[in-house]
Amino acid sequence: MDALDLAVVSEDGRLGTLVGTLVNKTETPDALIDVTVKSSRGTTRAALLEGPVSLPAGKRVNLSVPPRIAVSGNLPQGRFVTTTLTFRKSAALSTPTPVQPRTRQHRDVVIPQPRESTVG
Repeated sequence: MDALDLAVVSEDGRLGTLVGTLVNKTETPDALIDVTVKSSRGTTRAALLEGPVSLPAGKRVNLSVPPRIAVSGNLPQGRFVTTTLTFRKSAALSTPTPVQPRTRQHRDVVIPQPRESTVG
């Protein structure tokens, strides 16, 4: 599994969405079943908005259209958080992820509003 161009897009440093592309390079369908985001600056939460994200074999899946992963907590722009993606079949993937403002390439990104059952 590859994760390309991951970033947390946030306008206010408290609410954001994880953007980027997941590529299932295997011959077997898989699914993203959990996401954790950790910040050295405080508590951070992440939630799959519509449940597991299907990852067809040999295909790319854009995480930002529609927004699939909400993030909340301490998200200072210009800093990095650690994102861990957990898959149903593939090994988990952990990577440093920049927190970026909703400008230029991210101007059309929708930042989901928190729901009590998903993000705090």
